[in-house]
Amino acid sequence: IDLYTGKIIVRGGGKTSEIPVIIEVESPEALLDLKVEILNGYLQSLPGEKILAEIDIFNLGIAKRSDITLDYVIRNFEGDEFVVEKETVAIETKTSLVKTLNLPENIETGKYFLYVKATYNGKTASALAQFEVVSYKVTKKEKLFIVLIILLLIILSFVIHHHIRYKRREKIKKK
Repeated sequence: IDLYTGKIIVRGGGKTSEIPVIIEVESPEALLDLKVEILNGYLQSLPGEKILAEIDIFNLGIAKRSDITLDYVIRNFEGDEFVVEKETVAIETKTSLVKTLNLPENIETGKYFLYVKATYNGKTASALAQFEVVSYKVTKKEKLFIVLIILLLIILSFVIHHHIRYKRREKIKKK
């Protein structure tokens, strides 16, 4: 399998846009099929954090239970590799696993992808999934804090509004 990455640059109207492109060339007679998905909480990750990916491996023609080699690579669209790991797993008809990979502390912000390649008897199959490394992300505690502040502001404005209306009524009654 060969994997080629790059960008298509589109210019027009005084603006420039880059579109990341990945071209993958697979074995013509693959005995396996792969599906890779970065789990929701990990689609945006900070440098030094881990990402979790679900990998589904389907047997398309291996006659018996067999060991396959899985290669994991985290790359950017310039072709630079940041994480490389390898492991062997057994497959009969279908295997699913969740893989944890640690991002380097010095990885830059931007778009990346996890490339997974399965090899058995010289035949290969692969899949990939994109994710983003960000410089900051809002944690669940911070989101809860923000919601609580908004609720408190709504309640406070409601109380102030009713207090002002009450004072106006009292003023009118005195006249």
